[in-house]
Amino acid sequence: MYMYSPNKKSFFLIVPTITPNYEEDALHENFTPDFSAFEQLLIRLDALQVSAILIVGTTGEFQKISLDYKKRLVDQAIETTQNTQNLKKIYVHISAKSSEEEKELANYVESKKKPCIKGIVLAPLYQEINEEKIHKRIEQIVQLDLNTPLYLYNNPSMHKEKTSNLKATPKIQAWIKEGKIKGIKDSTKDIIQFAQWLKLAKENKAFEVFIGSNSFISEALKSPLFKHSSGCVSGPANVNPNPALEFCKAVKENSMPLIEAKYRLMQKLVGPMREKTKKLNCDLIQIIKSQTMTHLSKDSLKRSTP
Repeated sequence: MYMYSPNKKSFFLIVPTITPNYEEDALHENFTPDFSAFEQLLIRLDALQVSAILIVGTTGEFQKISLDYKKRLVDQAIETTQNTQNLKKIYVHISAKSSEEEKELANYVESKKKPCIKGIVLAPLYQEINEEKIHKRIEQIVQLDLNTPLYLYNNPSMHKEKTSNLKATPKIQAWIKEGKIKGIKDSTKDIIQFAQWLKLAKENKAFEVFIGSNSFISEALKSPLFKHSSGCVSGPANVNPNPALEFCKAVKENSMPLIEAKYRLMQKLVGPMREKTKKLNCDLIQIIKSQTMTHLSKDSLKRSTP
């Protein structure tokens, strides 16, 4: 039976924020973020008790956002969270088509020296799957020797060969033990691989493992090592974070019936997230921009849950 560890730090939700953009640019290469809508999204998430976000194209649009715009999104998030009550943790997705851009954005985040910045997140993108290229992509960030913690993003769907994923190779394990890699967002839905990351979290108390897929949570809960996970990353929480927040609370309270009930509620929001990213982005932006949704109370938002 699942038992959560009271010695672990809080099990919390990270919302991978969409990047609002002007609708006419949604299908074009020149992706233009709507910074006002982005600010309103963060303010609304703060009002709904969200404490952590993962920004800069985590729903796929990172490939179209220019480096300058990515920097501006970082600045906007920092500025906005200076005035929020709950939203105090920012994780920045630095993945890009070029390693040079990844390094520049990593250095830019580091230069901010803000306590709200909790980490940079790298999905080691590559065209040909091989261990050497994976290590090289990660090592170019590790060698920057930043104070900002580095997290990995394990998501095979981003790669050319969908069946491959980022494995806990001896070299990656060494970086974890040295404190060079602080954690991982695992979206593989591979219970064996997930258990290997959890084993590393058990052996390295500072290492954090986040469940990266709503639909995988039911399997993850069955793992005897689940107590070593640190939280979940839930895309549907862009629309309504309450089910995911209540699930995280149930995990911390170590109540299995409550955990299962809250998980079923979370699953009701998964459907809309299976839309293609471009359409999803446009749809959610319209929701965020709508005066009705922006000013919804927590109680009314719960009632509006599909």
